[in-house]
Amino acid sequence: MRKTNFTIMEWEQSFEGYTSGETWNGWACPYFTKEAGIKLCEYTRSGRYDEVADWFVFAIEGQEDVVTDQVLLDIRNHPDVDLIEDYEVYKPEEINVNGESLKVYGIGYGWWIWDEVEQLTLTEQLLDTMKQLMIEDDAAAPDQIAQAVIDMIEKRDHPALRNSDQIYDAVHELASLLVADVGKYA
Repeated sequence: MRKTNFTIMEWEQSFEGYTSGETWNGWACPYFTKEAGIKLCEYTRSGRYDEVADWFVFAIEGQEDVVTDQVLLDIRNHPDVDLIEDYEVYKPEEINVNGESLKVYGIGYGWWIWDEVEQLTLTEQLLDTMKQLMIEDDAAAPDQIAQAVIDMIEKRDHPALRNSDQIYDAVHELASLLVADVGKYA
């Protein structure tokens, strides 16, 4: 198993999970930690974590805010079922990651159209974003490019950029180099 990020095409956010590389109809089959699963519930608003049963329940059609306390109670009365009426149930599993056992949940495994997110280094992300900004605005100054890149990546919750003056300075320096030598990177 390896750690990577997953998303669904129309989503603007990705979620950290694990994969063995297995696919279903060409789509990724991820596993998520409880913490990542809770973030998925918050993002989709169509699922909830059941503390009592230690599983996740999602509405099949993605309806928001429909997994009520009563739904959780009803599903607990059928613990051997993974699919009940309009809900999917994702129970915990143990996987091995680098010799360590990890409890995960196969949220959407074999049901949802997950894509594995291409893993770019921070530098590659910054350069790609800067190139795009320069293409869109020929006269962009390095400080404008640097701030736009940081704003964009912070919206994607990139932890390396959160409130960091050093990162801003590095981005500003990269932007200056790009502006000075557009032909080399564009």
